[in-house]
Amino acid sequence: MDIQFFESSARRQDSSLRVAVDRIHNKLQHLQSEKQLIQLVTELLCELSESRHVLAFKLSFDDQRTPYFERIAAAESTPLSTQPLPCTQHLAINTRTKPLYKAYVANCPTVLHEAELLTEIHPHGEENRQAVMFPVHDVEKPIAMFMLFDAKSPYHINQIVRYIPLFNALNHVRRLLKASPINAHKLTKLEPSFKQNYSLLETLSPNPILILKKDLNIARINPSLEALLGFDNSQLVNEHISKIIPEHHKHQHKLRIALSFQHIGQANKQHITINTHDNVPLNMSCSIVKIMEAGEVRILVLMLDQYEDHSVQQRYELELARFKALSELVPIGILQTDENWHTRYVNNKWLETLGIERQDVDKLNWTQLFSTEQAESILANLYESLNCHQTFEFEGSIFTNYEKELWIHFEARPLFDMQGNLSGFIASIVDNTFHHNTEERLRDIAETDHLTKLPNRLALTNRLANSLERVERRGAMAMLSLDLDGFKNVNDTMGHDAGDKLLVLVANRILKVLRKEDFLARLGGDEFIVLLEQLADSEVASAVANKILNAMNKPFIIESEEVFISSSIGICFALAGQKTTSSLLMKQADIAMYHAKDMGRNTIQYYSSNLDKISRDRLELGNSLHKAVSQKEFELFYQLQINNSEQTIVGLEALLRWRKNGELLIGPEQFIPLLEEIGLIIPVGRFVIKQALTQLAAWISAGKLTKNVAMAVNLSPKQFRDSDLIKFILKCIDDNKLQGNNLVLEVTETTLLQDNKEVTFILKELASCGIKIALDDFGTGYSSLSHLKNYPIAEIKIDRSFISDILTDESDQEITKAVIAMAHALNIDVVAEGIENKEILDEIILMKCVIGQGYFYNKPLPAIDIEALFDNYKP
Repeated sequence: MDIQFFESSARRQDSSLRVAVDRIHNKLQHLQSEKQLIQLVTELLCELSESRHVLAFKLSFDDQRTPYFERIAAAESTPLSTQPLPCTQHLAINTRTKPLYKAYVANCPTVLHEAELLTEIHPHGEENRQAVMFPVHDVEKPIAMFMLFDAKSPYHINQIVRYIPLFNALNHVRRLLKASPINAHKLTKLEPSFKQNYSLLETLSPNPILILKKDLNIARINPSLEALLGFDNSQLVNEHISKIIPEHHKHQHKLRIALSFQHIGQANKQHITINTHDNVPLNMSCSIVKIMEAGEVRILVLMLDQYEDHSVQQRYELELARFKALSELVPIGILQTDENWHTRYVNNKWLETLGIERQDVDKLNWTQLFSTEQAESILANLYESLNCHQTFEFEGSIFTNYEKELWIHFEARPLFDMQGNLSGFIASIVDNTFHHNTEERLRDIAETDHLTKLPNRLALTNRLANSLERVERRGAMAMLSLDLDGFKNVNDTMGHDAGDKLLVLVANRILKVLRKEDFLARLGGDEFIVLLEQLADSEVASAVANKILNAMNKPFIIESEEVFISSSIGICFALAGQKTTSSLLMKQADIAMYHAKDMGRNTIQYYSSNLDKISRDRLELGNSLHKAVSQKEFELFYQLQINNSEQTIVGLEALLRWRKNGELLIGPEQFIPLLEEIGLIIPVGRFVIKQALTQLAAWISAGKLTKNVAMAVNLSPKQFRDSDLIKFILKCIDDNKLQGNNLVLEVTETTLLQDNKEVTFILKELASCGIKIALDDFGTGYSSLSHLKNYPIAEIKIDRSFISDILTDESDQEITKAVIAMAHALNIDVVAEGIENKEILDEIILMKCVIGQGYFYNKPLPAIDIEALFDNYKP
């Protein structure tokens, strides 16, 4: 849509602008150079825009032909007047200023917010600065760029529309200064009638003016006609009138009639049709006058306002029809309002989403989409955002006319008139109900223990953080860490199914003795946590713990048999005024619980500082880990990743083991957390990456594996603090003559929950090098869909806790199906972990999961042993 065209009539009401244009032409006879002209325009812009400073630059070259911006004019607004400033500082074209250079050359106005760039352009300014750059071109050649700083109201690029007559006047006077043989000095000596015609009828007139020679060739056009037609004066001078009025058109005859007028100055009103640069016909009402100029007969065509407005209305209606047609194609609801927020337009998708009819749309009807409780706050925030020239966003639930609840994303952006005044807004509404419900379901899955249906560790972490915030202000809270005594014996003698049933019965029995406000979570295995919030007395914790002990001592009936177990409970407290954290509280409760086990089990113990022996044991383990690093006691085991259908090796996962003192083999779950805590995870992590890729390269080089096989390595969240992580990984790939697709980096949802720029940058950089990023243990943490959107995840690994019971647990089966279907829809690979037997493999294949990993294929083995299995699979 041609903004310049639609705002031309508004510019004519701008008296300050007309005075500014007049000043440019009145100064013509006094101007000695183009630089003086640009300084004048700079000062006028400073006044018109109410900017504190305005700078003008032009593109220049140094002795080595290196381009830079030469500062050629500057002005400062003071309370009393606008003053010129010295132009000593120039602007280099570097990485920071290159986008500015591109916008200048491309003739694109640009709003600037970056503080460092603004300081480099003009170091003397206000805090929280803003600026806008307006380029000026003459026949597509860049002439100058004007930088406006620190106005009272925010800048926007549409403001350039207001200054088009000013810039046109600049180009006209600049051409006169450069013209030969006529220059500014000679112009002042011409006859007064010419100067009067030029100044009054052409440049200062708000009406479009066309001057024709006797042969109907165009002598010149004024700036208003330039703006109307989209032609530059130089494009039409000496061209025949047929360029804008077709040959043999009846309106050409009307122009020829003027040549037969008997008297100079005789006028005749006519209607003509004239074509724009884009070949759009405009119906104009004109006064056609025969004049004398430099001794020659000319025809002056003065186009009148009211018929231009009619043309504007035609084009406006055309563009509005296009806008409405386009808005009906997009899958979002669209609303446009006027300055009073009354509805001007809504598309059909808006009506469909809100369940209303078009006849129901009336003025402020759209505000009813927000509930009474929400409306006042939302509309106040909307008003504040729009008046600050900012985008407003709202995401939440609403109810349609049919009382259907929707979860929507509402976004509104301000609309401005030519003077920069707020003239309404345009808004969109997107129905995100499906995605919201899906994420809510995944959140419920992520925060719920799938066996007992209790909150899990993640839910506990979230609840605990909120509880500690309340405790810091007032009150007290107790945490009970509960572990079942004899549970392993039930599992070993009666089987895992019986053990699972026991856990469900335990959970239900504990819930019956708790208060409504208490919180019970299962951490995994036979570990439970109870939070007792808003405690008035520590004896409440003791009473609840004793009730749980008594409940656990009663027999459980499983498969018609009585089963007897007990429990060990550790208790710790969080009190107002004491500094504590979630992890510290859980650590203290665990220490107390383990002490209860040491004291004979089936008992209660309270945490105290003398129970920190476990901390000393951890310190000893930490020292042993330092020794393990220096003595190279770590080694890698490997587990195959197989294409389930084709039975080919697609990858291996490298798994870290610790052979303590050269003998005892220790699994990662016993030492990885402590490696992270004591800061050894980075060197050990580097060892794993380097050793795994070296081994893969050796197998590929020996022809034992194909070149497309990938090695999967786990990345700890702490490894992202390694400033040279990317460089190290790429060097390992390069040193072993491998490609990026030979490496898969597995990250957990804990890593993504950090949600910081560093993690995002590292993952995206690695992914850009062809390295696949896999989300490990999917479904056991906070499996937010936003992770798949915000990070370059190329693979999901479904946790073995879902796969192992897939044949007997319908919930596990449905969750696994949903995850696989979602991954396929998002073009993300899926690996099923924990394939223990042929039956599980067959089920996974039916679910169209391509890649599998588990004991059915092989348990983790050292390199020399895993190598012997390669021949069992197709190359």
